[in-house]
Amino acid sequence: MAIGFEMNVIAAVVVGGTALRGGNGTVAGTAVGALLFAVINNAMNLLGVESYWQGVVTGLVLIAAIAAGAARSSATAVRGEG
Repeated sequence: MAIGFEMNVIAAVVVGGTALRGGNGTVAGTAVGALLFAVINNAMNLLGVESYWQGVVTGLVLIAAIAAGAARSSATAVRGEG
């Protein structure tokens, strides 16, 4: 039923705070991630951005979220808290 939304769903979950390698996430974090992507996509639709570029922006936000999660986990490991 939701064919083609896989990347959006994964991006919303990762932006919401769940690590791709497994970990704990929250429903509230996922909802915030989904809301963020809804706002971004709505803004791009209003600005007349082509759908191809909307996918590119979603991918860039996903990459940024993964990089931030990796930096956060490596900082935690360096401090010895993990």
